[in-house]
Amino acid sequence: MSVAVKSGASGRLPTVLVSSFLTPALAALRDLAPEVPRGLLLRVIPRGWRRLAARLGCATINTDHRRLNPRLVREIRGDGYPLLAYTVNDPRRARALFDWGVTSVFSDVPDIILPVSVEDPVRRLAAGLHASDELQQGAIR
Repeated sequence: MSVAVKSGASGRLPTVLVSSFLTPALAALRDLAPEVPRGLLLRVIPRGWRRLAARLGCATINTDHRRLNPRLVREIRGDGYPLLAYTVNDPRRARALFDWGVTSVFSDVPDIILPVSVEDPVRRLAAGLHASDELQQGAIR
């Protein structure tokens, strides 16, 4: 299970996204704390991903960047899900993923990936984040 934290500007507690490969854990969280956003964490996107995400009440789809292609990104994003890709440590790959429509990437080297995420001012404004917030997240928009 992974937890991404977005810094809150209003002094409130930060927003938390809980993601897991374990669907029983996501189901338990859905039942015990339905207000906590959940991310469906997958190695490979299965055929029934929509039903699974809907059943678990997931807010995001999170997957291995190496399994993505433009068609699959369009499909997931077209269904209204933010798409987070892990673990992206190459700026060229991050740029390609953002160009396809991936919402955010997880990286071990955010200092290298961050410039790619903010080089497009429209994307940066749409994310509504400052660079310092993005580095604190662990996931880069």
